[in-house]
Amino acid sequence: MSETRNDGKRSRRKKNRKVDFENVPEEIIFLILVNIPAHVLYGLRPVCKLWTKLISEPSFIDQHLSRSESALLGQYRDPTKEWYILSTACLEKKGEKFRVRDLSIDLPYRFRICASCNGLILLDDIHHQSGDLFVGNPITKECVKIPANDRLSNSSYSFRYGFTFHPVTRDYKVLIFHMNKDFRMCEILTLGSATWRHVTVLEEFYPRTNEHISTKGFLHYLTNSLEEDKDYMCSIDTADETFHRTPLPVCGRQDRLLECGGFLAFATRVDSTAQFDIWVLKDFCGGGWVKQHTVVLEGVKFARKRSLSVIYPVGSLKDGKIIVFTDTISFYAADVELKIVKRIWKLRFAKLLPHVNSLVSCKIF
Repeated sequence: MSETRNDGKRSRRKKNRKVDFENVPEEIIFLILVNIPAHVLYGLRPVCKLWTKLISEPSFIDQHLSRSESALLGQYRDPTKEWYILSTACLEKKGEKFRVRDLSIDLPYRFRICASCNGLILLDDIHHQSGDLFVGNPITKECVKIPANDRLSNSSYSFRYGFTFHPVTRDYKVLIFHMNKDFRMCEILTLGSATWRHVTVLEEFYPRTNEHISTKGFLHYLTNSLEEDKDYMCSIDTADETFHRTPLPVCGRQDRLLECGGFLAFATRVDSTAQFDIWVLKDFCGGGWVKQHTVVLEGVKFARKRSLSVIYPVGSLKDGKIIVFTDTISFYAADVELKIVKRIWKLRFAKLLPHVNSLVSCKIF
């Protein structure tokens, strides 16, 4: 009986025991907080002044960003809302399951996400009527308007976007590739600046699609090669804004660039098979492509009969261990280590963008 009573007292003491954060060294608190996911961490700011101070420091935000897991960002139309209001959500891998977490961010009316960089998103007008652009953070709920680009409201142009960060200059830059029947050009805006700069783009450097990868100060994308049976990856050094070309190991219609574990990767379908090879370029300035993984899309129920002829990768999760594919109807996850392919059911996204949740503020520009 006395043992039971003592156990009860100990239990109550444990419940009433409080952690005295004032006596915990700041370095320890830093190491604890920097490993907490961004969507949880941002809500912990009011706990105490020290936490608010730490979470807002640039050095903490950088450390937290470097430890954050990759995700895939998507938008979908919520039938309960107006047609032009898009809901935003993140696809993540937790344990053995995929989780879609809604991000309750109020986007400007009629605007969509067209690019992502370090947790910031670039938004453009769905119909290109205004030329307005916004940069926001789905975690902090910040959203700021950046200088408008008049050509975006000109129906005679087609557009491609880029959004990138240079770790040395610390500059975030937005790139817009314009094309009409007469010429091709690129306009670049350094966030914090009021003016767009013009850069002439040769035909061989014009992006094939809106898809791009930003790593280590370079913006990488694929082009439509002018040379038969030979494709190149094009890159922009965002410090000096110069263009470069790098030969690809192979080429095909279902090729895509990815980021895998912090490195630039290239995925290509092998002939007409169900096999995709994943090549990695660890040293952009002096190295070569190395085949890192092979993915065989077998043992999975596709959404349609012709899925293999149109399927392509959209991004990676878990430091490149999971490659996510789409056939434009459904999404599929391939584990490159376990050699398992699964269909991800009930995703409402039309497309997914590589993304990472972060605390980077868009109000510093």
